[in-house]
Order: sequence, then C-alpha cells, then structure tokens
Amino acid sequence: MRTRIAADIGTPATSTGQASCTEAAIRGWSGTDAVEPQGKGTSMLRVHGILGNATDPGLAGRLHRLEHDGRLEYVVLSRADTQRKRLRAATDCGTDIAIALPRSARLENGSVLFLSDEQAVVVRLEETPWLEVEPLDAAAALELGYMAGNHHWRVKFAGARLRIALDGPAADYVHRLAPQLEHGRARLVERD
Repeated sequence: MRTRIAADIGTPATSTGQASCTEAAIRGWSGTDAVEPQGKGTSMLRVHGILGNATDPGLAGRLHRLEHDGRLEYVVLSRADTQRKRLRAATDCGTDIAIALPRSARLENGSVLFLSDEQAVVVRLEETPWLEVEPLDAAAALELGYMAGNHHWRVKFAGARLRIALDGPAADYVHRLAPQLEHGRARLVERD
C-alpha cells in the first residue's frame, strides 16, 4: 500500500541546511506527485507533464543556479525511451521517477520534468552510437541511401560517407549491409 504525499508539502532540511534529493523531490509543482511506499522510507517522484526545455529563457536561469548548488539531477534516457509515454527510471542522484505523460507530450534532450526551489530533474539523452559506411562509388552510394531509407534508419552524411544511427545491436545493421560489404561496394569505417 502506498501513502500519497502532497507535492507542495514542505519537509525539513537536512543538517547541512539543504534538502536531500528525496526531500526536495517531495516539494514539487502541480504536475508532480511524490509517493512514499509504506515501510521503505524511499519516495518516488511521479511526473505527469513536461515544464519546458532547459534552454527556455524562463527556466535556464533557475536551472543554472540549481546546477551550481549541486541540486540539478539528470535522468538519462535512450532515444527509444523518449518515445514512450509511461516509464520508470532513476536519476543520477538515485531518485526513483515514474513518468506518465499525455499523448501530446514528447520527451527530448533537455525536457524539464521537475523544478522547485530546492531541486530539478532534466532529461538527458544517451549518446547515440553511429556506424560509418563508405560507398565505393556514386552508384553504391545511391544504393546505400535507398537501403537506409527503406529501413527507416536515421542517417547523417559525413562527406562521401554515410553515418547510420545504431538504435539496436551493430551486428543487426552489419548483417543488413552484408551484400554491399561482401561484394566490395561499401566498407565499414573504423572511428577513433
């Protein structure tokens, strides 16, 4: 059974005068609830909306001050997780967070999920790994581009090379590229 704690209820500061991550999570805004499971003493931050982006002028200053005070937490998500509307994660400070967003909301790098005078939680995207492929000639480049489009791969161009975002195991992408690679129409480029 869970005990619901109102988001605007203040909690006493720690002996250092600053609220801990868990204590700060309980002091939220109207789009956040803090829930404490009975008997465990840990709380969960429940998020039902996005306040904005960390680059928004109205939020950037507050986030900057909290970061300097060591009270800005990040929840690191994969690109696939940003497409989900409901997920559970933990911040880099260990705060347990349950995200339940409306269909119209979209998580992105810098989404501000929680903001109070004592604490903030911001989304940070994982670094995307890339597979770089160099085609033999213009015809091979056209074939590679066509194939990447058919598979709906996210790509970038680096001169004559095609960079493919790895949203899964690299071996799966290499397997699909095998005909081009085996016949010498393209080669994988090793990155430093």
